Amino acid sequence: IQASTLQVDLSAVYELKLCNKSITAMRALQTCPKLRLLDLSCNRITRIEGLSASSDLRELYLHCNRISTLDGCGTLLATCKDLSKLWLHMNSIGPRISPGWFPQPFRSIKHLRLDNNLIEGGLDQLWKCCGSSLITLDLSSNPFPAGEISKSLVVSAPIQMSKLQELRMARTSINDLDLAS
Repeated sequence: IQASTLQVDLSAVYELKLCNKSITAMRALQTCPKLRLLDLSCNRITRIEGLSASSDLRELYLHCNRISTLDGCGTLLATCKDLSKLWLHMNSIGPRISPGWFPQPFRSIKHLRLDNNLIEGGLDQLWKCCGSSLITLDLSSNPFPAGEISKSLVVSAPIQMSKLQELRMARTSINDLDLAS
């Protein structure tokens, strides 16, 4: 911080925590190339953007915002090759996980929270893109239709989620699970 002008040089910032500050956009973060941890939880952000210069980002917390789509997530993940923790719970993300959200192959995410959103499908896409690296995954309280989770867990997940240690699916219905298939 330069005392004479009260300007902050964000180019050397490694950690930035701006929770509950009524922030609506992330574009200003393009001046933070050395960010490793970014916490913008509990704000009014509607889309993921402005992180193309933050290639060192390892942890991103965007829970409790107003994000409804992860269209900007593909660019983020292509840029941030070491991103291991991504918290996107308590937004309005949905209805399906699309191929552009998590580009293939993306293997560095170890901890992913997508609980308390509006996701109804597309789990196969999630397994294909980052399933082999996930250690913890929270999909609780999403409106999956009957059969979506059952089919996905039996057919795709066992092969592609070999490192998974914790799968949270509280308040998520799993119907007609056929493990004999």
